[in-house]
Amino acid sequence: MTNVEVFKPKVAFVYAATVFIFAILLSVQTIYFNNGSNTALDLAVAATAAVAGWLTWVRPKLELSDEGVRVVNPLRTVTIGWQDVQNVSTRFSLNILHNNGRVGVWVAAANGRRRMSRISGAATRNGISSDLTSQDLRGIATATFDGDSIIASDSPISDSGLAAHLVRTRIGDFRTAGATVNYSNKFNWLGASLLVAAVASCVLFAVVH
Repeated sequence: MTNVEVFKPKVAFVYAATVFIFAILLSVQTIYFNNGSNTALDLAVAATAAVAGWLTWVRPKLELSDEGVRVVNPLRTVTIGWQDVQNVSTRFSLNILHNNGRVGVWVAAANGRRRMSRISGAATRNGISSDLTSQDLRGIATATFDGDSIIASDSPISDSGLAAHLVRTRIGDFRTAGATVNYSNKFNWLGASLLVAAVASCVLFAVVH
């Protein structure tokens, strides 16, 4: 894949850092300030939090290239060539309908409703208000409208709307470039195994305790 662009909201790193700090503090407290009665269980909880934080906030991303798109979700990685993409929707999150099914994009949630009143009042099919910022305007050209208002999940100030804009733009570029990539769907066995092991350890130590 060439000319790769990675889409990943910055807030994901904030959430991940919060979880990792919790896991580290819990581990330090358990090792240095615990009487030893719950050490194994507390460390298992810390490990579970760290693994869940990595799977939920660190691993997921959306990679767009000239040939296709790679969706990296917590437990699955799907690579789709632009030639196989049939449609893009943004209900609840960005969803890519392709020849082999449908895949949701973990990092592109529909989270723009809090500012839709501003976009709806200023951006219409017939014109765009000068009150909008450049960040607001990005993606309006490819957004989906409901009458004179942009659909909330398709707005350029939501993760799903911005990601959809990037995908649609790449599809348009692909029609002139023509490079392809083969479809693949891979399960994250390592991540799933670590999560199952961590949760099982919590249950085991809780029962033994």
